[in-house]
Amino acid sequence: WGEITFKFPSLLPIGQAMFRLATLTVEKIHMGKERRFIADYLGLPSDKVVSFDHHLCHAASAYYASPFNNKKSLVLTIDGEGDFCSASVNIFEGQNYKVLAKTPRENSLGYIYAKLTLALGMKDNEHEYKVMGLAPYAREEDVDKVYGLIKDIVYFDPQKPIQFKTKFNTIDSDKFLKRNLSKSRASLKITRLSTPRLKT
Repeated sequence: WGEITFKFPSLLPIGQAMFRLATLTVEKIHMGKERRFIADYLGLPSDKVVSFDHHLCHAASAYYASPFNNKKSLVLTIDGEGDFCSASVNIFEGQNYKVLAKTPRENSLGYIYAKLTLALGMKDNEHEYKVMGLAPYAREEDVDKVYGLIKDIVYFDPQKPIQFKTKFNTIDSDKFLKRNLSKSRASLKITRLSTPRLKT
């Protein structure tokens, strides 16, 4: 399905709807079991165990642990995905908050970063910090070439200017990277970096 929607992005909404339906169905069963397990373990009634939105938890933990936790603050979250979203824009002020925008999981900056990490021979969702640490050592001319290939992948939605949009479902970023970076100098570096000693 990923290969088809990569070639024909107009079919993506069908896949999104099927994924959400399947996930919500399985999640309802799974979360009920988890809730009962946690309640039993803690000796609580299961209705006392509640769950919260993934990005709201990120935003709240950042805001309330910060020195700005009693001031009106803009709080942004960006990651791979959680609760069908990959980014959020929020306003917090004391005990009040308002979610201004959410970016769907299919437009995830985190997936692009993870797939690039994997393409470089490292572990996705673990070694992204290595890519970040190595980035300053790249030669400027190489950066310009690669940037020219990837700069238009992510943009702000013209209809909702605080929400990210992407040219394709970023869960399929590996397909884009393979097709578009294979002819650049980056492919030589990807081959050199794909050695067992970097896979720790």
